[in-house]
Amino acid sequence: MTVSISDKNVVLIGLESVGKSALFRALTGEAVGDETNYRGSTVVVRVAQLLDQSGRLVDTPGIRVKEDSASTRLALQQIDNADTVVLVARGTHAKAEIETLLADIKPDLEQRNTVLVITFEDRASVKLQQLVVDYRQQLGIPVVLVNARSLDPVQRDRVLQAIHQAEPLLSSQPISLLPDVPLVEPQRTPFEHRWLGPWLSLVTMALLFALPVYLAYISDGLQPIGKDVG
Repeated sequence: MTVSISDKNVVLIGLESVGKSALFRALTGEAVGDETNYRGSTVVVRVAQLLDQSGRLVDTPGIRVKEDSASTRLALQQIDNADTVVLVARGTHAKAEIETLLADIKPDLEQRNTVLVITFEDRASVKLQQLVVDYRQQLGIPVVLVNARSLDPVQRDRVLQAIHQAEPLLSSQPISLLPDVPLVEPQRTPFEHRWLGPWLSLVTMALLFALPVYLAYISDGLQPIGKDVG
């Protein structure tokens, strides 16, 4: 039986908090989509048509590393019904997350069209942009670097085009030979500082309570002046 373009399943696969949900919204225009509950569980997948009507986009739960959770099993099961798999990894941890994903599903991706979308472009090392070309060559699949949280029309069309051009993963390439990317950790706020944080939090809380009292005191002091002027 021939599968029409609009009947094709495009499945998002990635670890937790990599930007899959933001990517789903940008590529479908749907905030929720059709949710499917599996076996009485609270774990769901979301499905909606891609904006260009080229297929159904399936947003799976985030995979949890080294944990055989219901959400992880459900995400991996969706690959069995996928015509195209979109791997999603953070630009701040690109090499580690790509290798983690491929360690479990590389054989499946050698038989299915695959795309790699690297998110957090705005937070990633500048070096990552140079290595996207290397990733394309070594994996043999389209690789797109985006800022999923604010995906502009140009980046959105680039992802959709990559889905159309998806290819099976190269079987001969050891995943351990992927070019390394400098690990980028998010900058900490002063409140997260080991020693300064607790004291700064206390001062902030004190100010929150003291400031209204101080302003009320000033207001009371200014009232006689206002009456004299009047």
